[in-house]
Amino acid sequence: TKKLRFVATGGKEVTHVVGRHSNANPEGYGPDAIRCVSVNGASGTVLEGFTLRDGASSKSGSVTTRQYHQGGAMVVTDSAKDVYLVDCTISNCVALCGGGVRGGTLIRCWIDNCNGTARGSAFDGSYAFSCLITRCYYYYTAGTAGSGRGVVGGSDLVSCAVNCTFFGNSAPYGASAICCAQSATPKVSVVDCAFVSNKTCTALKFDTGSCYVTNCLFSGNYASDKTYSPALGLAKCKSVYGCSFIGEVGPRAVFSGCDLVERCVVSNCTRTLANECLVEGGAGKVFRNCLFVKNGNSASGNTDGRLVSQAILLNCTVADCDWGGGTLWSVVGKSSMCTNTIFSGNKPYDIIADRYNEWSPKMCNCLWTKQSGTVPEAKAINCKKAVDPMFTAPGDYTLQRKSPAAGRTLNFCR
Repeated sequence: TKKLRFVATGGKEVTHVVGRHSNANPEGYGPDAIRCVSVNGASGTVLEGFTLRDGASSKSGSVTTRQYHQGGAMVVTDSAKDVYLVDCTISNCVALCGGGVRGGTLIRCWIDNCNGTARGSAFDGSYAFSCLITRCYYYYTAGTAGSGRGVVGGSDLVSCAVNCTFFGNSAPYGASAICCAQSATPKVSVVDCAFVSNKTCTALKFDTGSCYVTNCLFSGNYASDKTYSPALGLAKCKSVYGCSFIGEVGPRAVFSGCDLVERCVVSNCTRTLANECLVEGGAGKVFRNCLFVKNGNSASGNTDGRLVSQAILLNCTVADCDWGGGTLWSVVGKSSMCTNTIFSGNKPYDIIADRYNEWSPKMCNCLWTKQSGTVPEAKAINCKKAVDPMFTAPGDYTLQRKSPAAGRTLNFCR
């Protein structure tokens, strides 16, 4: 089969490929549905400058029969990634899997208001570069959920999403943006993406343990189900690097289960469930060069708030967090370890040692301003207590040159 190049000379504003929704069920896919485009065995094919709208797939066939139930706007039946949609708009398309697109590579595309009921409302098993994904919704139906439940998802998901924006998407189950739940996926990379105002459950959900999130923004995402975190829920990531988590709201941790979180900012995030951690670590999980500021808990009856549970903090700053007046506040949870970390201005305390010393982490070269109880000397090596760290200005957490925390010699806990 020859590769082909289709270019809409009039542009996507006037050149539309229009499918048809099925009348057989309310979701819109079914035996009388019409998909916009189907590509089979034509690697190198390019579609550029089109609007693909109102397409739908048939629900017929097994869950692995792509030509029947996947890709409301376009399906690449052999899952080739070298089939390209360029500068296209995809709107109001539905499918059991891959409501917008299944397979291929999307470049500078806008995917809007697409729906999938098993996985991948926007796209499934595709690469995405500089795309905008808005108002897509994963419509969960009991008994039809696939392995990657979300606006983007699937058994092999996307190998990468680069410079994409996910705005205003929703999913009652899985992920409101990207979900991957297959351990066989070799690697998933999400780079330079923004996840803004996605709702109902977590923005990203990775269960593969081979996922990397780099230089991404998470802002205003909301999780209502206590099972999920607003940003990365059950996220078995290898690395989260250079990301900002701003104004995330949800019952549980902003993110959880990441092996390494480095050079990240977590600010103005709110937990809505009492007695939960702000970020969920785990034994051996590392937070390095991170800033945690102005976070809190809005739940009533909060008596046991922790910033991090069972993790290692290296070269971090934790400041001006308020756990809603809880009677027990600990900036780090049980079995944690901190080195070269500053704790200041947290309410009601920076450090708390309960009667069992369960939440007194092992600390080296740390500084804090206010503590409750007695932190055993054996767990506070070369630390400075009841000291002002001398930040540059309110809201500016860089240190003045005369700060007692500046230039301290690295001294790892052992």
